[in-house]
Amino acid sequence: MQHEMRTILQGERFKLESAGNGAVYLLTDTLTGRSTFAQGDDALQFESDLESVERVFPDKSVDHVLGWLWDQCDYGAASQAA
Repeated sequence: MQHEMRTILQGERFKLESAGNGAVYLLTDTLTGRSTFAQGDDALQFESDLESVERVFPDKSVDHVLGWLWDQCDYGAASQAA
């Protein structure tokens, strides 16, 4: 069964989509068109990382939070061109 992706966070540069109530995540750098896909255990880890970054930076922009995940949590290093 395939789930429809829906945007859950959207900044100027980064976009986060999810499907299946967090079963999968797609983090996209809209400037480069590169994306990282996480599912299963990787999706659980991504969700944990996202919650941690949001707690550390509660007043920061969506782009700051998603950019931190992209750069500091190495989700960008795992990305692929669309």
